Amino acid sequence: MATFKSLMKMPLAKLASKCIALEELLQRYYQFEEVHYDLLNKYQLLQAKYERLNQQNIQLMQSLQIERDSISQASANKMNSSKNCHSRIYKDPLEELEVQLFMDDLRNENSKIKEELQTNKEELKRLQSKFEQTQTELLRSASIKTASDSKLNSIEDKNYDSIQSYKNEIIRLNKIVSSLRIEISNYKTREFDEDWLKSQLIKYQKQSQMSNNQNFLDFIEN
Repeated sequence: MATFKSLMKMPLAKLASKCIALEELLQRYYQFEEVHYDLLNKYQLLQAKYERLNQQNIQLMQSLQIERDSISQASANKMNSSKNCHSRIYKDPLEELEVQLFMDDLRNENSKIKEELQTNKEELKRLQSKFEQTQTELLRSASIKTASDSKLNSIEDKNYDSIQSYKNEIIRLNKIVSSLRIEISNYKTREFDEDWLKSQLIKYQKQSQMSNNQNFLDFIEN
């Protein structure tokens, strides 16, 4: 009731500004919800990209290990083969250079993938932090909205009770006014009746006096 009275006493401009603030808060909540789903989608995309790059890195490491094993096996076979000893003296340096270049390329590619993975991890952490912050903001906005809805429902209930009380009071006052009108009408009627009776009494007294005077004159004449 006190809240309703304070709202009734509140200027319309201030009450309108409060309603506008509630609408803006609700709009902000919807915007936060959209941002939340957008960030969630980006997070899922980055997670999928991270898993894909991680799988590529694993495959690359496996390929590198297989290549190393193959090179080691080929080198062992060449070292153990006396038939290829002469050709190995002239060919192995060139093959080793090609292998070294290939290994360098693999290392560079592996380094690039690791850097990209690190960048994706940092981006993922940043998005997770932003996602948690947005989720906290959404929860806070939702709690504010719930409290506002509860407060508005309470105000509506109090308004209904107050309006009903005012209606009952108006009905009671109307009955009192009707009763007073009847009393005033009766009083005026009684006042009119008393005046009429007084006038009739005075008229009767005059007529009686005139009749007595006439009788007295008649008696004297006789």
